[in-house]
Amino acid sequence: MRTLETRQSLFGPVSVCQDDLVRWMSIGDQVQGRMFHVPASLAVDSQSRPGPGPVSGSVVTLGWLLAGSQHPQGKVLMLGLGAGAGVCALLHNFPKMSMTVVEIDAEVVRLALKHFPLIERYASSGRLNIVTADAAQTLPSEDAPYDFAAVDIFDGSERFPLAGSGLFKRLGSLAGEVWVNFIGRAVGAEFESLSRSMQQGGFGPACMVSPHPYNMMHLYDEQGTRNWVLASRWPDVQQGLRFIPFTGLTQSPMILDVVRGTYLNALRMLRSPKDVLASRNAGPAGFASIGPFGPLETPPSQP
Repeated sequence: MRTLETRQSLFGPVSVCQDDLVRWMSIGDQVQGRMFHVPASLAVDSQSRPGPGPVSGSVVTLGWLLAGSQHPQGKVLMLGLGAGAGVCALLHNFPKMSMTVVEIDAEVVRLALKHFPLIERYASSGRLNIVTADAAQTLPSEDAPYDFAAVDIFDGSERFPLAGSGLFKRLGSLAGEVWVNFIGRAVGAEFESLSRSMQQGGFGPACMVSPHPYNMMHLYDEQGTRNWVLASRWPDVQQGLRFIPFTGLTQSPMILDVVRGTYLNALRMLRSPKDVLASRNAGPAGFASIGPFGPLETPPSQP
C-alpha cells in the first residue's frame, strides 16, 4: 500500500491511498470510496489525466446503479462526495444523466478532483456540479426537481448523520425519490431513527438491500453491520435487469464479471424492511426467505 496524500479534514485525517488493484479515499478507518486502476480513466475518456477508471470496489455503488437504472436520463442530487465512486459509476453508465453533489468538506473535494481524474472531467464537461456546503443547511434547488436523491453522508461516527435534522422533509420538495446509504445494523435504534426521518419526508422506506450478499446472509447474527441501501420507492426490477453495468468495457473481465454478478444478486435480494425484520427474527432459518435462491428470471417483485 502507498499513501498518495493525507490532509486534515473536518472529521479527521483524510487520505488517498492505493495498492496494485485499487485507489481509495479514507477518513480515519472509514473508506470513502475506491476505484480500480483498470479499466483506467484514459480507457473511457482520452482527454482525462491518467488515473483509476469508473469501476468501483465499493459495493454500495451498485445500489446507486440500481437507482440509475430507473432514471437513465435523470437529474440526480447526491449528498456526500467521498472519492466520487458513485458519481463516476453513475455518469459513466448513464451518459445522459447529470448530477449535483453537495459535500461539506473542502479537503475531500480537493483530493477527489486531484486523485480521481474522472471527477474533474465530468465537472469540466458540465455534467457534474459540486457544491461545497453543509447539506443540513444548504440543498441546491436550481436544477430541481431531481429524479432521485442519493444520500451518502458521513460524519466520522457509526450513526447516520442528520437523522433528526429535517433533511428528508426538505428533500421532499426537491426530489421524486430518495436512496440512502446506511452503515450499521439492519435493525435497531439507529435504523429505526433513519426510517422515521425518511417517513417524515414522505419517503418510505419501501425496500432495502445490501449490495453484498454476505450482509444478507448474516442478518440473524451480529456481523451484518455494513452497507445497506434503503429506497423510498420499489424499483422496476425488470428494468433493473435490462441494465448491465459498465457495458462496453473489456479490460479486467474478471473484475467486471464480479461487479455485474453482485449487481444481479442485489436485485434478487430486494426486500421490504418488514420482511427483513421478520427474516432476522426467525434466525438462520429465516435466510431462506431472503437469500439468492431461484432463477434470475423470477426476481422479487413489489409486494
